[in-house]
Amino acid sequence: MRRDRTNNPAIGIKGKRHGPPANDEAGYFEFCPVCGQTFDKRNLGEVLHHYLPTMSR
Repeated sequence: MRRDRTNNPAIGIKGKRHGPPANDEAGYFEFCPVCGQTFDKRNLGEVLHHYLPTMSR
């Protein structure tokens, strides 16, 4: 199938970073010793799932 050319003027424009580089997010993750999974401590659902393993499983 042949594609038609696009008239989109944004093709080929490269974005530029605004602000400082992203922070290292490794500090937001924790290893669960019970199940062996790594979870994001910023997600309350994941935290409660790993904090209360007997109730959520």
